[in-house]
Amino acid sequence: MIDNIGEFFINLNNIGELEKNPSILILELPNESHLKLGHLPKIDNVNQIFVLGTTVVSNGYLEIKIGTQFDIIFASKEINDFVECSAILKYVNINPGYEINYLPGGYTGICLLEFKSGIPIDMIEKLAPFDMHGGSSKIDTLILTQKSVMDKIKAE
Repeated sequence: MIDNIGEFFINLNNIGELEKNPSILILELPNESHLKLGHLPKIDNVNQIFVLGTTVVSNGYLEIKIGTQFDIIFASKEINDFVECSAILKYVNINPGYEINYLPGGYTGICLLEFKSGIPIDMIEKLAPFDMHGGSSKIDTLILTQKSVMDKIKAE
């Protein structure tokens, strides 16, 4: 099994896999002050959630476009703790005064995700609220990716 998930994604990036199989590192849950910035869309159904996310590697050339779909979500500390899902990146806000239609590599943004079959609550509960990391072993970051990436992880 993989010892260092960060290294694994750097290697995928080096061979061009992340352009074909975008992956988002979900860092934390935004707080109220984040959600008051800019003109964020309203959550219009129970399957949507705002998260603070970035690309899995800080490659400035990577872009994850709004509308990108994802198949798998997993905890970065427990790679085997993954859930199949059907998620879509609905919205990104990097700067409250400037909206773009993609998540640029190396930037953290407020991302609106929609999970078609419901938010995977057991996974989301692993995220820390913004600036509330604490020392809990239950707190983790999540990776939202493609099934083909998970197949590569399992093969390692």
